[in-house]
Amino acid sequence: MFQKKRNVFNRDGFRNREAVILVFALLAEAKPFLRRLSAKGIHSQGNQRIFEFSGGFVLVTGVGKIASAIGVTAFSAKLALEKRQTSRIWNLGSSGAFDRNREMGRFHWIHKVTDQGSGQEEFPSFLEKIQPDMETSLLTLDSPLYSATSSLASIAQLVDMEGFGFFKAANLYFPTENIRIGKWVSDYLEPCSAEHLTNLAELHADSLLEQISVPLPYLSETEDLNVLLGEQEKLAEELGYTTSMIWEVKHYVRFYLNAKNNALFPNNKNFPPLPNRVKDKLERKKLHEAWKAELVL
Repeated sequence: MFQKKRNVFNRDGFRNREAVILVFALLAEAKPFLRRLSAKGIHSQGNQRIFEFSGGFVLVTGVGKIASAIGVTAFSAKLALEKRQTSRIWNLGSSGAFDRNREMGRFHWIHKVTDQGSGQEEFPSFLEKIQPDMETSLLTLDSPLYSATSSLASIAQLVDMEGFGFFKAANLYFPTENIRIGKWVSDYLEPCSAEHLTNLAELHADSLLEQISVPLPYLSETEDLNVLLGEQEKLAEELGYTTSMIWEVKHYVRFYLNAKNNALFPNNKNFPPLPNRVKDKLERKKLHEAWKAELVL
């Protein structure tokens, strides 16, 4: 699938930097970003295309959650683990709105994405503070929808055909907080032209590229930080935390100490004030979630 004569993933000029990976379903949505980034096409097969720019890649996967998942998986599997851990991957594009009072072109970050076929839900994680009115829910459809139904409208505010497939695939390769889904309202469940999609993408290209150009705050590693992470991991184990909770503790500590220039957490707490061991699993989970809630930037 990838060009064999040119290894774009391991060149010296790109190896030591975090990558930015933007994923779109349609070329019409990607065009304003490609132009601003001076991105050059390096691969094309069917509806799937890969473009490269100085700081990363743009993927155009084609329509549908399966196409999105395949495109993201095929690309991500070629990236080294270290690169994936320090890279951001965003799915950007158009969405339909059930509510005609929702402004055409309005942009939203997605905090919950639901798959229509299975009913499964996924929750993109935001460690940074985001304005509440910019967040909403997304329903990924199995096929185009041209009329609203009350049952579907009760699930989410917006609909698309890629978000869930993108997130499931990206979450296999990238840290959850490095993954985002951003959608702008393109229609009210009616067909629209490629020109219309491009014009709407133009409205948001500058601001989104400015946001993603800000370096991730938790990339630096120091000996002192690694010692602290080891201490935090040991404490979490003593408290009876699960493996996934221990992973979150280490990752969140790394993120917030770097984001705040190695300052302590709010109220000078590096860890929730728990007894030596909490035996009740539900209580541990509640305390852990309460601790995470205090960490929003």
